[in-house]
Amino acid sequence: MLDTMSVRDIVIDGIKPAADVSETEHHGYRELCKQALLVLIQSLSKPIVKKIANLRSPHQIWTFLKQTYYMDPALSFVHQVAALCLLPLQLEKGMAVMEFMDKYDEQWDRVHQMTGPNQYRQVFRQFLEEALQKRLPDLCPQPAAPHARTL
Repeated sequence: MLDTMSVRDIVIDGIKPAADVSETEHHGYRELCKQALLVLIQSLSKPIVKKIANLRSPHQIWTFLKQTYYMDPALSFVHQVAALCLLPLQLEKGMAVMEFMDKYDEQWDRVHQMTGPNQYRQVFRQFLEEALQKRLPDLCPQPAAPHARTL
């Protein structure tokens, strides 16, 4: 999206026009910044927009978002696996079983989707699929099929 709008360099790299450019070029730069700000703000949730409200340039917003929310893919993968393994600890007294199952299915899908083409992830994907086939309830119980949940 940023590439198609020709604002990628402004947003990600923070480029600015040279001091000796014409007023027309400065005006064009300001217009591109406005477009980038609009796209960024429209792409974010209201709580995040509140956090960036005091930032004035698209590059400042990008930098804030990257520092706050970016997670290395390998670290993110480990985090998702840990979240799956720790999910039973989130089962609270009085929690509806369907609510827990929905959380489990969502977490299972996240981990399974992240086990893509990288070799270490392929090994884990194979483990997940074998566990699913063996139906190891302590490690990776099979998520209920969507139609099996309807009563």
